Amino acid sequence: SASETPGKAAVGEENIVKLQHVQDTREFFIEVLEYLPGGNLYQYLEQKEMLDEYTACRVSLRILKALDHLHARRLLHRDVRLQQFILAEPGDPESCKLADLWCLASLPRKKNFMVEEGRPCDLLTAAPEVVKQGEFSAKSDVWAAGCVIFELLHGHPPFGGTGKALVQRICCGEPEFSELGTATGGLSDNAIDLLRWMLQREPGQRPSVHECLKHAWFEGYNVEKPSKQVWQVEKLIRHVKLWGKPPHSRRNLPASNLLASKRGIVTPGFCTYMGATSVDIDFEPCQMCQGVLEVIGKSEEQQSLGSRVWYWVTKCVLSLWGREENPKQIQLKVCVKPGSPWVELGSCTLDDSTALEASIKIDKPIRYVRISLRGNLGGHFGIAVRKVAFYGYQVRQIPIALHLENLKFLRGSRLHTHAQDIHPKEVNARVHKSLQSSLRVGRRIEGTGAKYRVYEDICSGSPHITTAAETPRLKFPQGVVLIGAVLGLRYVSEVPSKESAPPRLRIQIVKEVNAGGDHERRMKKTLLFATEDLTPPSWKANEVLGNGYVDYPVMFSTGIRANGDDRLHLEILFQNFSGTAHVPADLGLSFFYVPELQSPSTSEDEGLWAGCIQSVQSATVESVSLGMRKLLSIWFPFHFPRSFPCDFLLLRFYILQPYILVSLT
Repeated sequence: SASETPGKAAVGEENIVKLQHVQDTREFFIEVLEYLPGGNLYQYLEQKEMLDEYTACRVSLRILKALDHLHARRLLHRDVRLQQFILAEPGDPESCKLADLWCLASLPRKKNFMVEEGRPCDLLTAAPEVVKQGEFSAKSDVWAAGCVIFELLHGHPPFGGTGKALVQRICCGEPEFSELGTATGGLSDNAIDLLRWMLQREPGQRPSVHECLKHAWFEGYNVEKPSKQVWQVEKLIRHVKLWGKPPHSRRNLPASNLLASKRGIVTPGFCTYMGATSVDIDFEPCQMCQGVLEVIGKSEEQQSLGSRVWYWVTKCVLSLWGREENPKQIQLKVCVKPGSPWVELGSCTLDDSTALEASIKIDKPIRYVRISLRGNLGGHFGIAVRKVAFYGYQVRQIPIALHLENLKFLRGSRLHTHAQDIHPKEVNARVHKSLQSSLRVGRRIEGTGAKYRVYEDICSGSPHITTAAETPRLKFPQGVVLIGAVLGLRYVSEVPSKESAPPRLRIQIVKEVNAGGDHERRMKKTLLFATEDLTPPSWKANEVLGNGYVDYPVMFSTGIRANGDDRLHLEILFQNFSGTAHVPADLGLSFFYVPELQSPSTSEDEGLWAGCIQSVQSATVESVSLGMRKLLSIWFPFHFPRSFPCDFLLLRFYILQPYILVSLT
């Protein structure tokens, strides 16, 4: 019959499924195709989100070759979409073949288009002329193929939404390139150029499939992936989630709408509850990546913390509705762990109710983010935001684990008991909750089977103005370049008088450089962190057990540029100018470097993590008991699921008159 002709004419192309049999009955049109067990491209992308540019190029080549085979025979497919491409091999998008030949149609003689106004179509890939007047042509197939290729590269269609809103965007809007432009997303100029060409609104301005196949993109990317390299390409971070308790919102406008939605859907965004004009929303841009870091001998929780992919976040972009509900002031704050103080990194003020976007520069490795929205521009519904997006690139974390018995101190060391004989029934009343997990089991309580609890520290000698501790050479992964570091600090400081200068803490990188002889060397020091004066809390140092410690705002160092192959040491100096101040301190220190990846969109690592956890070697302190070495702190990931940027605690320093105390936590 006439219906069989187009399908049979499509047979013979390797990128089109084989048509085994066709039968047209009074009730059904039946086509029998070859069996392909791999599912379709849409199902594959549901799991992978999007393809890297090299794979997407080869898949696009198969798509266009299949259409070129049809168009050369004056056949139109009329229903090109992801679901129509079936995988011959499970998990292999490059084995896809064009299917559903029942929708093929032959072009009329002496005409390059055909009109079927009532024909159903998928709006997500329908060309403007198809939506308006049902006009199908080879150029409408090109538009549909452009939508498919766009989704392979971006993870979402060029036009989102449903119903009338989607029709409006197709006929009048522009493709949503903003998330992955060449400067901000890693796509090549040729890829963007081809997509813009295929998605021209006027059919006459679009290329033919044959012209698409000659585009320069297929010459540069129709190859295997290149070897891994360092990528510092600013890209949309897709692995972002809400953190903590979400704020109250209007019905059907929750904060979860602010994050990337499913393909083809545009969410209405977030709006505050009952017209509120003040709200805080917390985010966590972080990704789990198995095998990135192995924390030997630790719990599953610690393993998961070590396997997180960090992001060097360059900026945060808020998409607005352009209404009077636009926020008047936007603040972006960060912290290193739950409960630590928030540090403001940037802000912006809006005075235009028609503004559609607000951006805040960050350029730091961050983990927990709080966006504070204050005031609006006169709207009655409170504050409304359409979307929040973070941009940046992947980095890897190197937590520095300093073992007390292996550090080089200027003074000796001996055991000191900070508090002992705490009855288990008195723990909640006497010990601050942040310290309770650091209590060690003591001697047995007479007449019972229970044991006392003990809280111990380590003393490193008598007080002096500056206490210095130096590590041996740090062993970083070979070939990496350190680009930044993060420091978390907890302390308590007691300043005896107004004349006394408050203490400070300084951490610096010491680089050894050979100066000519085997035994001569020149020390090049780079300052990493230097705290300002440590403000004393309202309690004394000897009251820490019941009150806990003070959190110092997180500190960032973003201009290190040190090579992992260099001979690097860390120097930790406490500047106790008055000689009478009390400064207990917890240090959480992590370095960051950019890993070698195959592309900006992959999360693969080159396996340089072996040995990246620093094990500092030096003389052993004999008086440090095995129990003390196992003393851990609640403030770090051994006991806290979200913590300082280092994945396990480094060192706790105490400067207490008349001692300098250091406790391993």
